[in-house]
Amino acid sequence: MLAERYAAEIAYLRTNYAAEPTVTTTGGGCTALQARLGRLRMLATNGDHCLIGPDQDEEYEGVPVEWLVALYGRDDATGDDRVAQGEAADFEAAVAAAVASYECGDFVPE
Repeated sequence: MLAERYAAEIAYLRTNYAAEPTVTTTGGGCTALQARLGRLRMLATNGDHCLIGPDQDEEYEGVPVEWLVALYGRDDATGDDRVAQGEAADFEAAVAAAVASYECGDFVPE
């Protein structure tokens, strides 16, 4: 059901990043879009640290939700640490922001 709801986002990642995204669980009943972008692992959510389900609105308490795209390292140098992230109301813009943050090296973890 979630793969159907996020078919456009999955298609975008396949077309623009040659990725094979999946919907995955992240623990605590939460879900995310996951894909490999080169040497990085991407997790994307648009809810409160999870994907909005098929029966939920695209607003949370009246506020439109944003996409959060986080990139994680995949080699010994970066391990599984978050190395970049991007946020935007639009999925494509959030992915682009995360990739740009990684390429510029300007991400500072919290």
